[in-house]
Amino acid sequence: MPRPFDSLQQAITMLDTYLAAHDGAGLIAWCSAGGRCDYLRRHPEVFEVLAYQWGRVGPFRQLYAAREFPAAGGSFKLGGHMRELGHVHIDFVRVAGGWALDDIWKCR
Repeated sequence: MPRPFDSLQQAITMLDTYLAAHDGAGLIAWCSAGGRCDYLRRHPEVFEVLAYQWGRVGPFRQLYAAREFPAAGGSFKLGGHMRELGHVHIDFVRVAGGWALDDIWKCR
């Protein structure tokens, strides 16, 4: 089971690693091992859309350098609804010990 993230920078560095290697299957396997990413597992083509957006906006560790997980609340989202990642949403959820990647999905 994947270890929770302590910071958003840690989480997006992990995403950058899978995207740079163009390893959608690896990301899906990693996230699914934690019992998450149901949408991404059922729709692996979303990785291709995310990879396209990543190539367009650059590495996430630069794009989101000034962002952090919120101090309060149980969920956090990057992208979505025609923001910087188009219609791709990257959802995180607070878990014991930090934050977990909950799913990556596309709303259109």
